[in-house]
Amino acid sequence: GDKVRVKIWREDDDPLLDLVSGTPTANGSSVTAANPTRFTLAQDDTDDWFVGLYSIEVAVIDAGDGLIRHADSGVFVLHKSPGGNVT
Repeated sequence: GDKVRVKIWREDDDPLLDLVSGTPTANGSSVTAANPTRFTLAQDDTDDWFVGLYSIEVAVIDAGDGLIRHADSGVFVLHKSPGGNVT
């Protein structure tokens, strides 16, 4: 089926996180293409990120031709946390 892709980056840098549904990171960050879409960000994937503002893009990629059919972007805010993954 269609895929959901989530990218997070800071300013003009390459993405710090580039997730595609069905392919979680080694630390457990993931995104699903189900309805509703679920985005899980593991703290271990953000340990070296600075507190502050990041850009985020969420796109739906058509399974038939691989083209983006819908995309939305916005601001992702990373706050300081005392630690531990939230489930």
